[in-house]
Amino acid sequence: LRLAFENNPYRICFFWMWTPLPAQLEPFLIGAATKVPLQILMVSGFPSKSLQGSLFAVVGMQASTLTDALEHGTEHPADIAILIVGLFFTGALMIILVLLLRKELRRIQSQENESERS
Repeated sequence: LRLAFENNPYRICFFWMWTPLPAQLEPFLIGAATKVPLQILMVSGFPSKSLQGSLFAVVGMQASTLTDALEHGTEHPADIAILIVGLFFTGALMIILVLLLRKELRRIQSQENESERS
């Protein structure tokens, strides 16, 4: 994980901040487990966490309306659309993070195999 952060810090910091961990724990884990400077964390991680927080705030504000909409139908179909878009967006970002980490792991393994052959 540390090598993946070192090789591609901006992307992985952005997507890592969408993981379902407590907001206070994510920067601590990045700082403790990697050598990513605070500047990179602020440039890529802070906007990511802000987007995630605002998305959950909008969904939270609509929660009572969404409950009514899912149970009885509603005259505001945008309420359901907010929930669906939020869920798909979060799911897509988690899939991208997994694929990005997988790609970095394969690249690191191929570098290690090449160094062993030499």
